[in-house]
Amino acid sequence: MNKLAKHALTAALGLAITFTLNACKEEKFVLGTFTDPRDGKEYKTTKIGEQIWMAENLNYEVNCSGCYNNYPANCQKYGRLYDWETARRACPKGWHLPSNDEWNILYGAIVSGYDLKAKSGWPEGKDGEGGNGEDKYGFSALPGGTAWGSNYIDFGEDAHWWSDFGSYNINGRIMEYMYNGDTYPTPEGPLYFSIRCLQNNADYAAKEKEAEAEIAKEMEEKMAQEAAAKLKREKVKKGSFTDTRNGKAYKTVKLDKQTWMAENLNYAVEGSVCPDNDDDNCKKFGRLYDKETAMKVCPSGWHLPSEKEWKALFDFANYDGNLKAKSIWKEGGDYASKCLDTVEDFTDDYGFSALPGGYGFRESSTDEDGDSNSSYSFGGSGVGGNWWNSAGSYESIYGNDGGWGGSEFEANYWNGEGPGDSNNKTFLFYVRCVQN
Repeated sequence: MNKLAKHALTAALGLAITFTLNACKEEKFVLGTFTDPRDGKEYKTTKIGEQIWMAENLNYEVNCSGCYNNYPANCQKYGRLYDWETARRACPKGWHLPSNDEWNILYGAIVSGYDLKAKSGWPEGKDGEGGNGEDKYGFSALPGGTAWGSNYIDFGEDAHWWSDFGSYNINGRIMEYMYNGDTYPTPEGPLYFSIRCLQNNADYAAKEKEAEAEIAKEMEEKMAQEAAAKLKREKVKKGSFTDTRNGKAYKTVKLDKQTWMAENLNYAVEGSVCPDNDDDNCKKFGRLYDKETAMKVCPSGWHLPSEKEWKALFDFANYDGNLKAKSIWKEGGDYASKCLDTVEDFTDDYGFSALPGGYGFRESSTDEDGDSNSSYSFGGSGVGGNWWNSAGSYESIYGNDGGWGGSEFEANYWNGEGPGDSNNKTFLFYVRCVQN
């Protein structure tokens, strides 16, 4: 989901808040309650210094969130786990994901994390350190653990919460069972943390106004981009071409001054192979070719595109989703059963219909009799597409994070296997031909 959609979702959320104020005997904090109007769930709250925090982890069900080990009872006790993008828009209206500075204000108002930990539920640390806390401020931190993709870790030992830098720099806070402080991770990958929402104050309201102005500017820019894209779509010319070598017909698209095959080449020749050695995959994705074969395999009147021609294509498309075929790309990096391996519909605005056919490589060996043997391996299907260019390097369109780019074997090592055509391994990619 893009930034505009995230802010629009946040702005659309309703607010209903009811505080039942109970002054505590030590007068260090004030307890209350809040009802999330989106699902009717009630949360305990606590005012510590000038900040009002939810005294429980958020348990608002939304796509790309889940319960530890997919067990609903864990959501009831520990709240849900959220990925980073979801966490930034999950708090109800009037509340927000706290920044690192706001976490630091909280820790500045207490002696240590021991004062925030719940009185039960924490294991004892080494040499008697850590363990349960005193919960002096009603924060009631519990060790709800985390998830990395579909792997669950640290349950019953650590608490992990997201924090917001006010940008797209991912950060979080961790409270561990064996220590009473907290740490500041800079997590990477498909991590899922808990959320503690913080009530908006005057400073945050001012930031919201700045964000609204930024959104308005971005919307104006997006409308201009959409208008430009519409003009491009109207100029695209679709056609067809028949390869006289085998009578196979290919769809074509003229994008600006270039006419591309709108399908991967599927011309059987030595130096090529069907993905996974399956003829049906040749019909779907085209054939994979080694570098030497790719350089000369396009039919008469067509050629293997140069790096410059690929760049012109990418510049024309502006966004990789405009080139991707519909209903076949996997969207990676999302929560276990909710999002992982779901299919994302891309627009394919210009009819290029790029497919995530992955790649292959051929490994050669010589047996005891001196005979040469070859075996094939394949990977990346459904995740990305890779195509040869005339420089002998390859161009890619990625699925998980979006984007595109080229790579030269001489400068880039892939999965530690060394450059192309080394270690008896010959890489195999697809071919898209461009009309002369």
